[in-house]
Amino acid sequence: MKHVAIFALVVTFLFVSCSLKLDVSYLRAVNASINANYEDVITDIYICAGATNDNYISIWNGKLHPGQTAKIEIATGHYGVKFVGKRYYNSGIEKDISETTGYKTPVKFAEYYTVRVTYDGNGIVAKEED
Repeated sequence: MKHVAIFALVVTFLFVSCSLKLDVSYLRAVNASINANYEDVITDIYICAGATNDNYISIWNGKLHPGQTAKIEIATGHYGVKFVGKRYYNSGIEKDISETTGYKTPVKFAEYYTVRVTYDGNGIVAKEED
């Protein structure tokens, strides 16, 4: 009888913990900028509800070097996405990077889906992962 009670408690815990993760989506940030003359490093990622270009909130910071990815859990919804970072030229010159998805063109993050947002050195593009 004790084993049945423990089993029921474990099943209840699993059910409750799984049900708490509703309305979750994922953003996979990809730095695909590869160039022999410079290195682009993404340092911050922001989202903005509705892609209105205001009220961006930070969802990630660190260093995303060329060829690296980061997977970030976010709430479902329609967002504008902004990547911020630095371009380091071989000559020692540094240039700020700030790229966003299109103005008033939000990216749809559906429940349990992953959207790949790729920076290629010229801009960013979003596509739902298969």
